[in-house]
Formats: sequence, structure tokens, C-alpha cells
Amino acid sequence: MNRPPARVIIDASALLPYWLPEPLSAASIHVVGGSALCAPSLIYFEAGNILWKSVTRGFIGIEQARQAQRDIHDLSIELIEDIQLPSLTLEIAHTYQISFYDAAYVAIGKLLVLPLITADQRLIRAMTGTGHQLIALEDFMPTLAGEE
Repeated sequence: MNRPPARVIIDASALLPYWLPEPLSAASIHVVGGSALCAPSLIYFEAGNILWKSVTRGFIGIEQARQAQRDIHDLSIELIEDIQLPSLTLEIAHTYQISFYDAAYVAIGKLLVLPLITADQRLIRAMTGTGHQLIALEDFMPTLAGEE
């Protein structure tokens, strides 16, 4: 299993498997427990949306969603707000044709010179070769005994 960097930008797609029954849950647990986390305040709304969708699709109950929301707020995620962030986000969204929301995470990574950990393969493909540092959440999956 790869060791996550000490401090990272994390998006909701990498954060939420910690609480949801997903194949990447173990990787999310490893990253959340092993790194100082940074994100835009947007992460709380994106996380809430994912939890709400999980409830409406029957993956989890409303009480699990409520508890996950409380847990996420208790994580002490360093919320990044910077005067340059909106304009940099717009430039990244436009240049790479990604959502403004995804671009916000990429922009924070650029401002802080930190990697963005994401489970969003579409975002990773869009940003490959751009010089922005994105790491796939799956890179932190535990390996089977004897594998290296």
C-alpha cells in the first residue's frame, strides 16, 4: 500500500468512500487517517449531495448520512479560501474543460503546491499531462499479503 503524502487536497469523491460501502473504502480510510486534509468549503456541499444520493438510492439510511455529515465536520479539514482562487478556478475550468467545482480543487493544489487525491477518473484523465498533481484514490488501496 502506498503511503499518502503528509498534507493533501482531497475532493468529495475521495473522502466519501470512508463512510460508504464502496470498493475504495479502504483507500479512503488510509488517506483520511494518514494525511492532513485541505479542501474548499465546497466539499461540505458536495459530500452532502453524495450522501443524499446514497440515501435516495437505498445504499445507506438517513441516520448513517447524518452521522457521516457530523463526522466529516469533525475531521478538521483545512478550508482554503484565497482571493486568487475564483479567478484561477475559472482559468483552469476553461483551459481544461472541467467543471468549475473540480477546477476549484485543482486550483487549490496549484496554489498550495499539494497533490489532489480524487476517485474521479474522468478528472484524472482530463488533467493528465497538464503539470497539475493528481493522485488516484485507488493508489492507496491495501495490497494482499505478500504483494508489493
